[in-house]
Amino acid sequence: MAFILYRQSESGLVKLPDDGFPLEKDLQRFVEENIGELLGLRFIATEFEIDAHNRADTLAYDEENSAFVVIEDKNTRNASLVDQGYAYLAAMLDRKAELVLRYNLVTGSNRSVKDFEWSQSRIVFISPSFTPRQIDATSFGDMPFQLFELKRFGDTFSWREVTKRIQDQAPRNKKSDVTEKTEELLSEIKVYTEEDIFPTSNRLYPRYQMIRDMMLELPDVSLDVKRSGIKFKVNGKRICEVNRTGVTKNKFDVLVVNGDEIEDAGGMLIDIKGYEWGSLTHRIAVNQDTNMKTVLFLLEQTYDSVRGRKT
Repeated sequence: MAFILYRQSESGLVKLPDDGFPLEKDLQRFVEENIGELLGLRFIATEFEIDAHNRADTLAYDEENSAFVVIEDKNTRNASLVDQGYAYLAAMLDRKAELVLRYNLVTGSNRSVKDFEWSQSRIVFISPSFTPRQIDATSFGDMPFQLFELKRFGDTFSWREVTKRIQDQAPRNKKSDVTEKTEELLSEIKVYTEEDIFPTSNRLYPRYQMIRDMMLELPDVSLDVKRSGIKFKVNGKRICEVNRTGVTKNKFDVLVVNGDEIEDAGGMLIDIKGYEWGSLTHRIAVNQDTNMKTVLFLLEQTYDSVRGRKT
């Protein structure tokens, strides 16, 4: 179905023209200038030469997951994403030192290869449109790819993720012509699922499911599973996450942002600002006796604070 935007005028609805991006470089420039707002990433380099055969449009850094991200901008629908994506990943894992060197130069840091989470490296493809075949080909649950659609209508832009995730399928063959070395490099990549973080066999799973269902019913909320946990975000901004290390058979932890801004009459929020949790400020411990109505109320307030709505 075509994506159409209208503007209300005195004479009625006026269809906004789909101007697109005349040049792929225009698309790339827009993404790099707005990378924090669009993807929650830190810009590292443009036209970054990973090796002699792979030049990334944009090299970025995911501070939440301590991982590098390659962004590839596509102004055409006729391209194979799978082979290109895996080629980039293999090159990244083969040239880790080069990525770390550029990161240190840009940030003024003195980090080493071991300080990064290489298993969480991923490729982001951005285009005004993708073909159904491109989306389906990258939809297997073990693929570390994300697809985002960016359209331009004059000075108005639309942005949405179109990634599909098909779980419970056999892993996709990475490349038909993959070399033994490339296969070994790619084996380091791990795409986590909800089952990895919170197994359905856990007796507290129904309580996690209540949180999951409520959060995903809120406008613009997405679910993002990474090694550290299951993250819920609104327009790319983190609201809360079910922390992996806090999941046991007797309890699990929900970490939230902006805890000081929400009403907590029952004193359920535990301050964690003294620990290294980034923007996550408070913890909610959930067990078999926890009042879930109160938990959901706290999380909805957190959503409102992140989205900028009045609670």
